[in-house]
Amino acid sequence: MPRTLKAGLILIVKIFGTAFFLYLAISQLDSPRDILTVLSRVAEKPAWLINGILLGGACMLASTARLWLLLRAQAIELPFMKALRMTLISVFVSLSSIGQAAGDAYKMIVIMRAFPDRKLAITMTVAVDHLVGFISAGCIFLFSAVSSNAMLAAENPTVSKTLFIACWAQAIGLFGVLSLAVISETRCLHWARRKLPRFMGNRHVEKISTALNLFYVRWPYLAGSLLISFVVSLSYFLIFYAALRNLGADISMGFHLSVMPVVDVISSLPISISGLGVREKTFEFLLGDLTGIPSATAVSASLLGFLLNAVWGLTGCVWLLFTNSEKGAYSQATSGHSEPAQPNHPRSPKQ
Repeated sequence: MPRTLKAGLILIVKIFGTAFFLYLAISQLDSPRDILTVLSRVAEKPAWLINGILLGGACMLASTARLWLLLRAQAIELPFMKALRMTLISVFVSLSSIGQAAGDAYKMIVIMRAFPDRKLAITMTVAVDHLVGFISAGCIFLFSAVSSNAMLAAENPTVSKTLFIACWAQAIGLFGVLSLAVISETRCLHWARRKLPRFMGNRHVEKISTALNLFYVRWPYLAGSLLISFVVSLSYFLIFYAALRNLGADISMGFHLSVMPVVDVISSLPISISGLGVREKTFEFLLGDLTGIPSATAVSASLLGFLLNAVWGLTGCVWLLFTNSEKGAYSQATSGHSEPAQPNHPRSPKQ
């Protein structure tokens, strides 16, 4: 199937998914006009609105620093300001195309153009960046869900079961990431090369294992990125808390942080544009049951939180307009074309 046709079909599916889930979220309201009534109160508490925008900025800076440190672990010296520009533009790419996958593709294309001989290392770094984010969000979720007794507080058995399953899934996922870290340890790799010479001798396996081992060898960069990742996750989740408070919802921080990681995971599924509709329905379903806030407030807060985050995507759009060298990368990322990921031999950490 031609790539353009495939990308077009994916976009059609996402448009349908967005419309469907937005309909589900809005159909639960007594009147769709309730959302307009709630959103009309946005200007009443400008402090929370400003806090939301500032939290979005903190999220962008911390997200940039996390990837920047992980790239340095692979001996890829990308200037921080270029990394920040790339992060902001990638948010715009995600919002204006098929979703986060396009934003990741944009990042990889930009970095690969600067370091054409490190393509596999760059791909692995973007993947590890997501894994580090998974760890921080997972820890926040487990701590909040347990400390706030969210599963026991839920009146709807479905909500309680959803949070219970999410806790187990998160715990298993964290164990899987920890296992990957152990396998990447130098002594484990030496053992695997002795015991499984044919498998480990495969050039792709060898290069992937070498790239992962660099994160272990240069662990201070990995540790720093993990600490920064907690800032990324918390600031992103608190954008939506600021939106709730702006619209007059006085809810428990523990309940909010118990719900947001689940909402974030579900809204990242490739079934709508930028998670629109899916995020609002999940937010309303989980948070509405836990806190008893009106459905119109929950849906409106989810939309407002999305818009507060999108402000920084628009900043990336403006930056892109004045950066001719990266417009080609934007076109490649949004059209589904990407740089080939066939690397040469990776450099050592000292190179």
